[in-house]
Amino acid sequence: GELAIRLHTEFKMMVDDNPEDRTYWQKIVENLSYLNVSTIHGFCFKLIKMGFFPNVSAEQTILTESEYRDIIFDIFDKYLEKYIADEEESEFISFLLKDKENIFQSIKGIFSDPTLRLAWRDITFDKDISSLDQVTKDIVEDAGFEGLFNTNESFEHLEEFSKKKWFEFINPFNQFARNIDLSFEGLIHFYNYFSDREFKIPPKPSVKTVDPEIVSYYEQVKDLKDYLKKNGADFYEYNAHYDSHVAPWLKLIKKLIDYIEVEYALVDGVTFSDLEYLVYQNLQNKETLSQIQEEFNYFIVDEFQDTSFIQYSILESLVGGDYSKLFCVGDLKQAIYGFRGGELGVFLDCEGKIPINLSLKNNYRSDKSVINFNNIFFKDLFKQGDRFKGQDKHAVEVELQEVPPEKTEEGEIYELKTDLSFFKSESKISNLDVDYFEALSLFKKIESLKDKNEPIAILYKRLKPSLILMNLMMEANIGFVSQTKIPFVEDPIIGIFYSLIEKEFNTNENADEYQELMIQVYLNILNGEKLDLDIKKEISSYYSMTKYFGTFSAFSSFLENCRISNSQFTQNLMYIKTMLKSAKNDHEQLFISFNEQRKVSYSLDFYYGENAGNIKIMTAHASKGLIFKHVVFGGIYTNEDSIPSTLSLIHTFEST
Repeated sequence: GELAIRLHTEFKMMVDDNPEDRTYWQKIVENLSYLNVSTIHGFCFKLIKMGFFPNVSAEQTILTESEYRDIIFDIFDKYLEKYIADEEESEFISFLLKDKENIFQSIKGIFSDPTLRLAWRDITFDKDISSLDQVTKDIVEDAGFEGLFNTNESFEHLEEFSKKKWFEFINPFNQFARNIDLSFEGLIHFYNYFSDREFKIPPKPSVKTVDPEIVSYYEQVKDLKDYLKKNGADFYEYNAHYDSHVAPWLKLIKKLIDYIEVEYALVDGVTFSDLEYLVYQNLQNKETLSQIQEEFNYFIVDEFQDTSFIQYSILESLVGGDYSKLFCVGDLKQAIYGFRGGELGVFLDCEGKIPINLSLKNNYRSDKSVINFNNIFFKDLFKQGDRFKGQDKHAVEVELQEVPPEKTEEGEIYELKTDLSFFKSESKISNLDVDYFEALSLFKKIESLKDKNEPIAILYKRLKPSLILMNLMMEANIGFVSQTKIPFVEDPIIGIFYSLIEKEFNTNENADEYQELMIQVYLNILNGEKLDLDIKKEISSYYSMTKYFGTFSAFSSFLENCRISNSQFTQNLMYIKTMLKSAKNDHEQLFISFNEQRKVSYSLDFYYGENAGNIKIMTAHASKGLIFKHVVFGGIYTNEDSIPSTLSLIHTFEST
């Protein structure tokens, strides 16, 4: 939504700023309704809402995580009930019941990942040796063991070490390895070799007496041995018992997943992963695809480095192989969403197919020192192998950034130092003391900058220490905006609801007084002063109403009677309604769900004072992509290191 507004605003500005081409830009503004700006999931949802897919209802709504969990769990339970008496599946059902929660989590994971879901849809049960060989090759190459297979290495010329224990092991191993191909069967041969020796090998030779390349080879052998000691039995058992055990169990699991697919399709509502899965499936229909291509014929994708395999497949179908209809913006160095399915392979494949590749080498945002550091850092980092051992053979080439010739303004980095000699304490300075002293130092720096009326950012790794700084700034009446984490159950509206539910399960003799006190505190927070309300009467009225109108209506009436609201009011009520639905209005289950979410927090911006937008307090992560004239780092000591004082670009000033 924000991007759409910014784009529309920018185009309208072009009309005013270009009087010579006013007609041209005016025409563009008049046709902006043809421009659809959304996330990939928003676009998929739009296709469903537009009715392109006859087998998918256009009236779908988005399921919350808890709703999705309950639906899959209920279908899983139905399956168990249906087949629990089936003698042919008794062993399988017994297995599912014994480890029900873990099995359920695995199934939920499959239906949360469109790629896994498609893999189970298309699974075959023949032992596909070529696929196994490819998987083995990928595993071995990723771990860096490929040089040990079918090797040309020889150690027979090292006769001077023939009496050394390491040589007595490595020489026959090397002769054995020369005949082992890089394949699934080859990996099994290596497993048997180490297994026969109980996975024990002599210590490696010293680099002081032996060629480093030989030592490196020996280390690879040890790594392979350790890997197979941990995982080799799985490969061996899979190979030995595929027909008798693996294939039959795969068929039973496939039957379970197919059952859930059928039942899940009958349920109203979709998740974000469902959107991708449904769109991908329906785009295989040529007639449907043709209709969508008539409606949408050009695609601009931002943050392309985070595009998943399934999303890329959807885009490929939509452009019909014509990559001139695709414009992508991305940066390999920012590929941080691997957990969400982002694939570097997708980026590189598209880069090879798209007609033109342009590079934004000039960095107008960062200081020269930062640009130079990033170039050196990423050039080295991208070469590193797994866990920084060896070299990554699939390393992505880093495109170095450049300082624009017209960029002349130089920034400075300052280290704030505070003299603590006045602090007299017999005990060690606590973290709370450090937070307080640091906040005082930061506050003094901010005070010196605020009169310049220039944007200031105070960045933290963790926000908790910022609370002290916020308090100091409020006492000095300095306006600011702060990113604030609110624990879910501490939100006043949620807190009131939790207090009403919790009382039903509180057996303490002072439970009534505690409930009244907590609700009174929340009401005071929301209204700023003590209300002229009979809290006890309102609570009693709530419990009476629940019997006749239900929990949600009773709570809504309670809030109305108390005349309260907050900025999260609508979202809070929606969340409460969803939780009640997920718990099927069972208050005990609802109480358990609330307690499970005690650690969950949400972020909001807290505004204080005049010109609040000039000073922003946030996490370093939240500041990504933003630009400030002055940047102040708080909580540096929590990063497990300090700024090296030897750097010439650091200037130190004292504060007291």
